[in-house]
Amino acid sequence: MKRSRALMLGAAALIGIPVIVFGIYIAVNFIIPSIFTTPSVTGVPTARSNNLDALRTQQAERNLTATAARKSLYQHGVHAVAFGANAERPLPAQELYVSCTAARNATATPANVPTATPMPTATPEPTPTATAESNFVFLTIVGEESEACYQVGEILNGNFVLAVGVTKEIAGEVAIDLGNLANSQLSEEINVNLAQIRSDQRNRDNWMISERGFNFNKFPIAKFTNAELIGLPQRAYREGETVTFQIKGNLQVREATRETVFTAMGRYEKGTLVVTAFADLKLTELGLTPPNLGFVRVNDEVRIVLNLVARAAQ
Repeated sequence: MKRSRALMLGAAALIGIPVIVFGIYIAVNFIIPSIFTTPSVTGVPTARSNNLDALRTQQAERNLTATAARKSLYQHGVHAVAFGANAERPLPAQELYVSCTAARNATATPANVPTATPMPTATPEPTPTATAESNFVFLTIVGEESEACYQVGEILNGNFVLAVGVTKEIAGEVAIDLGNLANSQLSEEINVNLAQIRSDQRNRDNWMISERGFNFNKFPIAKFTNAELIGLPQRAYREGETVTFQIKGNLQVREATRETVFTAMGRYEKGTLVVTAFADLKLTELGLTPPNLGFVRVNDEVRIVLNLVARAAQ
């Protein structure tokens, strides 16, 4: 009887020790960091846009010349008739794009690459027209209406889900040449605050900013520089049409920089620019090790989604 009891106690100990060790592992690597992690870094530096300054000066000079010409017409008794003097109200944000969070927690058959982000249908290419004189409009990205997202597959407790994280702390500018789209440019930098990425799991978010994770509290700002807009038509823009193009540049995350090409669509209407873009790459290409914490394993393949809304600075 005593021997049986001793064997039972021994078996219980053998079973209990791994359970305790596993519990300590989870607490140290996941639960405790979620409780004691330093609050994430807020704010995003203004993106450099020195490359757009010359365009602003040229456009201002053209506007002054046009104003002087109109003044001369009035002085000589020729009066212009103004149409549509009242500016239309900007498009509401909720009508501009499909949020990247629409795909959150998808449980379809696991795949290395996340499901494609919905993209708007491009407007059919119009009959080519003669290129007009440059007519730049300068727009600033509105962070609270925009999204910079990741979409990555993960195996959580044996089930595949699509994890989606979003930050709205984005800074940058766009110059659209309405007279010749091919001349359009992005500012020197587009900056995104990675420390402010939020998903539907607080533990996941805290892990990403902690030293045990991606350490985004120490390296909060991702930069997209040397941007080149590829495939924009060499013609004047038609109000409200959607154009397809690519955005090529250097993406810097923490201390790694990688040339990245985004597939993009854009539309400018009622003073509002909307650009939806995505790029598929690997975490390891950005110097990030996909987490594998036992109960959760994250794929290397990740999709970066940008839903950007830009308007003239107020």
